[in-house]
Amino acid sequence: MGFGQTGAALVGVGIVLGAGLIFGTLYTSGSLGQRTMTQTSTEFVNPTQFVTTTQFVTTTLILTTTPTTTGVIVQTPHVSAAVIQCTHSGANDVCNVNLTNSGTASVTADSCFIQISGFATAGTVTGAPVNLQASSSTSVVCTVTGAAAQTAGSQAVGSFSLSNGASVPFSGTWT
Repeated sequence: MGFGQTGAALVGVGIVLGAGLIFGTLYTSGSLGQRTMTQTSTEFVNPTQFVTTTQFVTTTLILTTTPTTTGVIVQTPHVSAAVIQCTHSGANDVCNVNLTNSGTASVTADSCFIQISGFATAGTVTGAPVNLQASSSTSVVCTVTGAAAQTAGSQAVGSFSLSNGASVPFSGTWT
């Protein structure tokens, strides 16, 4: 019988040992997951007296299934940056950047860096942490205090650090 099939099978085995012992086993299989075996033995004590013993053994197989999940949707943020304007104001270098989260989960912008004279200089995010909702855009300002004025027309480079550990780079032009 294959697994998953129903029906019954019947197999008989008989043995005669010596002068008087007859041993018989009858195997039957029942429904899916259940098997029954019947054992009968007959012993002849003398020509007029004999002893018959019958034993029934039923086993049941219990199947346990574990449900599996397919098609799991993982929600993640996907953030890109576009410089609106980078300027020098007083003793500060300031970049106003549009961060667009085209992903399916929110994330926050926590800190930022702007490259000043070839070095990444830590700045502060105005209103940090700034929540970047899924499928939305937000204007975020990064300010490096005490920085020298950058040459107008030169490249402005920086990045924002997000709460999920990602870094979002941006580049534009100093005005």
